[in-house]
Amino acid sequence: MRGDKRGLVGWIILGIIGFIILVLLLAGFYLYNYYVFETVRICIGEEHDVLYTCETSEDCFEATGNIDIISSLDGAPEFIAGTFNEMLDTAIYCNQTCFVREVRGINPETQQLERLDNCYDNEDEIVVEVRGKDAWEVYSWMKSQTE
Repeated sequence: MRGDKRGLVGWIILGIIGFIILVLLLAGFYLYNYYVFETVRICIGEEHDVLYTCETSEDCFEATGNIDIISSLDGAPEFIAGTFNEMLDTAIYCNQTCFVREVRGINPETQQLERLDNCYDNEDEIVVEVRGKDAWEVYSWMKSQTE
């Protein structure tokens, strides 16, 4: 009889430990795939004609010195490269001459992100939600850049 109680207590403890492990696995899965750790907002505002004759947007990228930045994103995670390309396509374009729009949300000198709560009414907005999976991809990419 006493051995039966020990066995039962052992099974209960094992069940509790299994339940805790299951909860931790589900929480990790949720944090990795769905939880938004950071929201990055980029605001693209007023355009300025830089008076440089062009035929394609690539001519404007070269004229403004953004070709080097594009090449520095080789191997970057898709959500970074895709967002950056979308921002460049919106911010720099060719209409017989090159037009460059003001960009808020990225410091042009340090290339660091700035926190913006919202964009002004006359600005286009690009919003990127960074989840655990994305953060891990950025970490792995940045680590590979330093090696």
